[in-house]
Amino acid sequence: MKQTAVARYSWKPPPADIYKINSDGSFDPSSRSGGWGFVVRDSSGEVLAAGAGNITYAASSLQAEAIAVYKSILQAARLGMTRIILEMDATVLASALKSCCVDRSAIGGLVYQIRDIMCDDFSCCTVSV
Repeated sequence: MKQTAVARYSWKPPPADIYKINSDGSFDPSSRSGGWGFVVRDSSGEVLAAGAGNITYAASSLQAEAIAVYKSILQAARLGMTRIILEMDATVLASALKSCCVDRSAIGGLVYQIRDIMCDDFSCCTVSV
């Protein structure tokens, strides 16, 4: 009998004065399309905002993940949230967003836009995976 390991992950609430944003992107390489989604919760786990949509064209799964983060922080900024935690499963994107270096990758422009929003619209913005 073959056994497979199952990852045990449990959502952890943010501190009382911070909102947590979980985002995710999907990508279908055969059609070069995908989708994005996010949910914003407070410290009690209450859903304050959520969104999802289609991506007509995406170059990669990394781009789909970045679009999801971009859409989520735009909404959080519109709602006047100033202290957030961005939680995602894309470790490469998380590293790029934490970096101060110029991103010369295919999604470098989008990474720059996200970083710009993070700096301009939030007094505290933490990126985690």
